[in-house]
Amino acid sequence: MEFNEAFEAKTYTPLKSQSIVYFLLDGKEVVYVGHSRKGLVGPFQHVGTKVFDSVKVLEVDESQLAFVEGEFIEKYDPKYNVKILGRLLKKPITFKKELKEEEMFSKITIRDIKKAISALGIELKLVGSSYYLTAYQCEEIKDYLIEEKGGN
Repeated sequence: MEFNEAFEAKTYTPLKSQSIVYFLLDGKEVVYVGHSRKGLVGPFQHVGTKVFDSVKVLEVDESQLAFVEGEFIEKYDPKYNVKILGRLLKKPITFKKELKEEEMFSKITIRDIKKAISALGIELKLVGSSYYLTAYQCEEIKDYLIEEKGGN
């Protein structure tokens, strides 16, 4: 039987394997920004753990998820994203270790990372007593290294 009601109902498609960046809102305030490779599964996993009353969704190419999510986290500085700093912010040395796992960056050094940071004019984020790179900054550095050295 077809849905046929007089009230206005919103339609949500499951977006099963759709890559999205989502925004949890409490009123008009963005309280969390996240991403999902499984569509609406991502935002609704937070029901009961975060206070929010609506969700906004932006479809994003999977290769750009971390970049786009990082940009919006920097823009809105949502209160709940602070709890996952380890995933969103990386120490330069951690970023170097991750890059080294990729064949084209197997010979990368911390000196290469620092040179890229300086060349790009990147300001590290101070959290506690340590300095971190955002996901967006990591992508910028990676692009710079590919362009400058081909990763080696």
